[in-house]
Amino acid sequence: MTLDYNFQVLDIKQQANLMQSKQGHSLNQQLSLSLFSKSKVRGMFWRLWKRVLHHPVRMKSLSDLQGNSKIENSFEQGLMSVPVEKVIGSVSRCEDFDAQFSPISDRSMERWARVAQIFYEGGELSAVDLIQVADHYFVRDGHHRVSVARALGKKYIDASVTVLHLQSQTF
Repeated sequence: MTLDYNFQVLDIKQQANLMQSKQGHSLNQQLSLSLFSKSKVRGMFWRLWKRVLHHPVRMKSLSDLQGNSKIENSFEQGLMSVPVEKVIGSVSRCEDFDAQFSPISDRSMERWARVAQIFYEGGELSAVDLIQVADHYFVRDGHHRVSVARALGKKYIDASVTVLHLQSQTF
């Protein structure tokens, strides 16, 4: 009888832990979706304000920066911590995020929220892939991670960096 009772108590504790885990998961999911909405709305107001001031709102594109410039040199810098504020553009996804990396549409909401949920749960995310030109960075892979990091007010993000030297580098 005692052995059977101990198994029942253990089973109840396991079920309670599982329920608590699911509730935490659900709460993190709700927080992630809420953060997405806030980031998107904040971006809409920011873009509206910038348009009133006649300032650009589109994310910088590496190909626009390159223009007719030739690549003088490029090399792998490796893994490093990069200031999030120095990430100013993209190699290929300029239509999905604005210049502040706020999401523009709901198209990427689920993926964005999954990344945010991992941040909330303290999980590990792979480093973003950035290209460095002068002291600015362009995202090759990891747009959602950069966007979530900005929305959460993170100062640094882990990145695998490739340095690119162009004949003329103007911003």
